[in-house]
Formats: sequence, C-alpha cells, structure tokens
Amino acid sequence: DLGITHGKNAADHISAAVRRVQAHHKELPALVFTLSKSLRLGRQVDEALAIVEAEHAARPTYLSAVFLAGVLRDRGEVDKAQKAFEEALAKQPDDVSVRLDLGDLSLDLGRHDDAIKQYEWVLAREPQNDWAQPSVHYARYVKTGDKPSRDALEALAAVDKKGRAQSLAFAITPFLGFLPRRPESVLQAVDAVREQIRQKGMDEFKK
Repeated sequence: DLGITHGKNAADHISAAVRRVQAHHKELPALVFTLSKSLRLGRQVDEALAIVEAEHAARPTYLSAVFLAGVLRDRGEVDKAQKAFEEALAKQPDDVSVRLDLGDLSLDLGRHDDAIKQYEWVLAREPQNDWAQPSVHYARYVKTGDKPSRDALEALAAVDKKGRAQSLAFAITPFLGFLPRRPESVLQAVDAVREQIRQKGMDEFKK
C-alpha cells in the first residue's frame, strides 16, 4: 500500500519505499506523484519540485500540472502555481477542485474578479458547494465592502460553525483575520492515483 501518512518520519519512510519501487518502474508517473507528495509532507519541497518538474517536462498531463501547482504553492510561488493550475484546467475544464484552487490563489494574489469568476462557475454547477458559497461572498466583500455580501457570509457562518464560512467570517473581523487554505486538489489527485494502483495495478501506468 502506497498510502499517504502524515508526519515527517512517515513521509521519509514512504519516500524510501516509493524509491525502491521506482528503481524498477522508473517510467511510472504514479510513483513520481506519490513520491513528490511524501517529500512535501516531509518538508523536502525543493526535491519534490525537481522530480515533478522533470515529470511534467517529459509527460505534461493534467495530474502532473496539478502536482506541480501544489509544490509551487508550498514554495510560496503563487503566480507560478496559478499558471500550473490553469494548465491543468485547460486539460480538464470541468474540474471543480482545480477551479476552487484557482479561486483561492486569486484571493491570495488580490485578484478578486478572477476569484469571483471561479467561485461563480462552481456555484452554477453546484449551488450548495460549501467552499464556493462563502468564498464568493468573502471575495465580493473584500473587493467592494458590500454589506449584503458580508451579511450573507455571516449567515452561512452562523450555520457552519467550524467550516469555511466560519473561517472567512473570522478573517474579515478587524485585527483577527487570516485566510484559511482549502484541502488542495493535489490531495484528491493522490487519492485517485492510489485507487488506480489498487484497482488496475502498476501496468496501467505504463500505457
């Protein structure tokens, strides 16, 4: 099992195990992605970036773009991360998770119109999305000081005591705010890789 376990020691053990398998299956992108995630968990971000960049240069895919974006965001290279997510989106335009990541990155960069555009796209397809709903109200309020947007966010926060809405309502409270991060799409990509390995075996990734 190549499952992702949190913690630096666990990440080191996973990296070592993946490297042993990779020695015999160097052509498998799934192993590169699993290794990059374990390196990130172990805070070896530079090494993670090197292997993902090499994989993306050799075989640019949706997954390689998502993993590259995740590593770049860990390094604080938000502009580059946004470009990588946009590349992933070009390959899978209907990916809700990447749309949300792009919205969040746009907020980080102060690009409120871009953030609103991504959140509205998600809400047009998933009107009850519990990340996009409060996020779009937050982005509108931060952009314009629009009171109805703040009221809508606070109404969601009154129901959602521990989730995104509560965090964003806290973030707009003077002197207390911070902008929380969403569990990123790369984690979903890791889960997808793991499931494919379990269901189809290593040979599937040689195609």
